[in-house]
Amino acid sequence: MKSTVLIVCAIACVMFTSLCNAQPMPIGQSVNIGALSAFCIDPLGNQVMNYSDPTGQLAVATIVTGGPAIVLNTGALVNAPWAFAVFTYAHECAHHYLGHIIQPSYFPNPPHELAADCIAAKSTRNYGWLPPQQFYAAMQVLYNFNADPGHPDGPTRVQNATACYNNP
Repeated sequence: MKSTVLIVCAIACVMFTSLCNAQPMPIGQSVNIGALSAFCIDPLGNQVMNYSDPTGQLAVATIVTGGPAIVLNTGALVNAPWAFAVFTYAHECAHHYLGHIIQPSYFPNPPHELAADCIAAKSTRNYGWLPPQQFYAAMQVLYNFNADPGHPDGPTRVQNATACYNNP
């Protein structure tokens, strides 16, 4: 049975301007992540649309045709561990919720990534999407991520997200 999930969070890595010119394929208002049917609402109450595009990342928060969007690499999403895919979607939704995705030219930065991780951790806990065992499984994947100019390293992100998950 599919469970419907309202992810009132935001989004994480955002597409570069050149990617915004691509033509992603619409998925719709919700996306299936395993048996989970997830969707995202921004803080203004706008439905965040989901699109598919084989980008170099699992998912990105951005603007598509003037509206808030999450662009998913559906091929990679299917192959990612389920708990990590759920956390990633919540993280991308968190970027929208936090207002990080105001312009298509937005570029991720470490403080925004940590804030989105925190919102994603709290959301997945509060709504029961990732019980502790599944949350920690997602963190095991995140732990191995390298730092880049827009993102802290995996251990830093895991420490931050875990603190958020464990505190109300």
